[in-house]
Amino acid sequence: MKQQGLIRLSYRDRIILNFGYLLLALFVLAIVVPMVYIVVASFIDPVTLQNKGITFDFAKWTLTRHINECFPTRQFGRALRMR
Repeated sequence: MKQQGLIRLSYRDRIILNFGYLLLALFVLAIVVPMVYIVVASFIDPVTLQNKGITFDFAKWTLTRHINECFPTRQFGRALRMR
């Protein structure tokens, strides 16, 4: 059985292709790393974040910022019929 449709890349083509993949990976990292930083920082206590920066001590992570932003008043819970 013959292999049809396969193109063998030259050494120069492989270098250019790998350089393109490396450049693409750098662009993806430049986008993903700040997004992860923002998500992690949103769970950390604001005072701890300001004083120490990002910490992976999970005991200092809270949901108070999310709760205060999503449910600012008790009337919001009443509107959703939460008691």
